[in-house]
Amino acid sequence: MMLLLDVDGCMYDAFKELGKSEGLKNFSAYRAHTRVADMNWATRETGRSAEEFNEYRRAHAPQVGMDKALLDFISLHTGKEFGIKELAIYRCGEFGYQPERILEPNEKLVQCLQHAKELGNRLVVVTDNPVTLRTIRQLGIKEDLIPDEMVFGPERMGSFKGKIFLERVLKELGALPEEAAMFGDSECSDIIPAKEAGIQKVFLTKGPEALIQAVESVI
Repeated sequence: MMLLLDVDGCMYDAFKELGKSEGLKNFSAYRAHTRVADMNWATRETGRSAEEFNEYRRAHAPQVGMDKALLDFISLHTGKEFGIKELAIYRCGEFGYQPERILEPNEKLVQCLQHAKELGNRLVVVTDNPVTLRTIRQLGIKEDLIPDEMVFGPERMGSFKGKIFLERVLKELGALPEEAAMFGDSECSDIIPAKEAGIQKVFLTKGPEALIQAVESVI
């Protein structure tokens, strides 16, 4: 079985003291924090108000996802192309996401994934986040468990997660949809695209405990 694993919203919910001191007590707080950072980036680039940006994101994110809505808003109001490359530069930069500063390793998750791999399952990360490699390494997931080449992100695939994205991953790895299981926290970017790609085993998992339980139910 090929296990397709999302990261954000699924794999972490424990933060270092630095993160806690900044009010990041759980993933929901972290996501709110990063959404504010994205909003600040959008308003700096466009000169538009936070209210305009949030209204646009509320209207479009359910259809295209949060990241695509962010980039579309900036492109719309600057007349410039803002895409995956620009998002990666921002997310990896000084004011972007910094998993090394705030995330704690998750030994329980690592043990679960090690067990899954020992049973012959292939572990594959599918993500929209350009800093995923840094994130999973900070969680304690080393390259011998999930190698770099088994991490499929927006820069590598040339698009955000969707039906075509997942179909390309399956094709590249020589797997059929019925040989895969999808684990993610988003109906829009994980569950619906997986079903459209023919993957029947799909699991909506919010946080690492739910992810571990779902993986264990499959393996």
